[in-house]
Amino acid sequence: MTSDKRTAFMELSALRAGVYAIASDSQNKPLNESTADEYLRRLIGEFPERLPKLLDAYDRPASALPKPAFNRTRALSPRPAD
Repeated sequence: MTSDKRTAFMELSALRAGVYAIASDSQNKPLNESTADEYLRRLIGEFPERLPKLLDAYDRPASALPKPAFNRTRALSPRPAD
């Protein structure tokens, strides 16, 4: 798994879940990366056309420099129901 795809997946997962430590916690980074690799591998297997498009769409705003900081306070608020 390329680190760029992994990074995009981890950041997008953190934003979606509201758990920003997924992408920013350096102490758990090796575990988070290996877990992200496995989830990404499985999700690409299930969504071979849609997931790469989603990651590409995320990559456009995520590649802005400087990169926007994660809103860590949002993780404390309840996640809206789907």
